[in-house]
Amino acid sequence: MFSKRHKLSYSRMFALLLYAVAFSTPNMLAYSVFTHEELIDLAWNDSIRPLLLAKFPGASDEQLREAHAYAYGGSAVQDMGYDPFGKQFFSNLTHYVRSGDFVGWLLSHARSLCVTR
Repeated sequence: MFSKRHKLSYSRMFALLLYAVAFSTPNMLAYSVFTHEELIDLAWNDSIRPLLLAKFPGASDEQLREAHAYAYGGSAVQDMGYDPFGKQFFSNLTHYVRSGDFVGWLLSHARSLCVTR
């Protein structure tokens, strides 16, 4: 059906196409939003939820669901263009340098489970 020469040229074209697809994609250095949310899900039951319940023992299930939603947003906000209307230097510090200390400070100074109220 196909000559040996045609099979070889199809193999080369396939290899070239495979090479082009594999190496023409841009670098993917950042995590996606879904990865940030997955990290919250992984830490929620063992770390975050018990911490919130220790600080706010009267929290309802609805309040905890709302806090979970805020945790999703908080996990990705630093990657969404650095705090809108904020100082870039402060954003760089909270994102790259002392992010754990920043989150710890926010939790220790919280007066309610959902600070927006």
